[in-house]
Amino acid sequence: NYICPNDETLIFKLTMPTGHRLYVSNPNKCRHCPLLNQCTESKDAIKQIRRHVWQNDLDIIEDLRFVDTIKTQYKLRSQTIERRFGDAKEQHGMRWTRYRGIKKVSMDTTLICAAMNLKKMAMWLTKGPERV
Repeated sequence: NYICPNDETLIFKLTMPTGHRLYVSNPNKCRHCPLLNQCTESKDAIKQIRRHVWQNDLDIIEDLRFVDTIKTQYKLRSQTIERRFGDAKEQHGMRWTRYRGIKKVSMDTTLICAAMNLKKMAMWLTKGPERV
């Protein structure tokens, strides 16, 4: 629930096709409210709040981003996972697809991943797994 500065609860109205929930105030109560200027600039005296259905989860994740342990994990991610994606994109032509249709693109992606795994195995054989 959302509460305006005058302690009135905003009412859930609908969920939009984009996944946003719309909460609105009661215009009959807001029209004569002394705090209307703090709430809205709307001419019809309606306060509206749009929040995505996952916005609470997104807020939690946004706060976690600045925790030190999470920062170190993201640094490791850039050295491991993101490196593989970048390699696939730049060295193996995965920036764009050459095919149309899920089956053909899936087959192409599978072959590219197999080639990347073969390259990794060849590196392991020559340098050892701890060096790769």
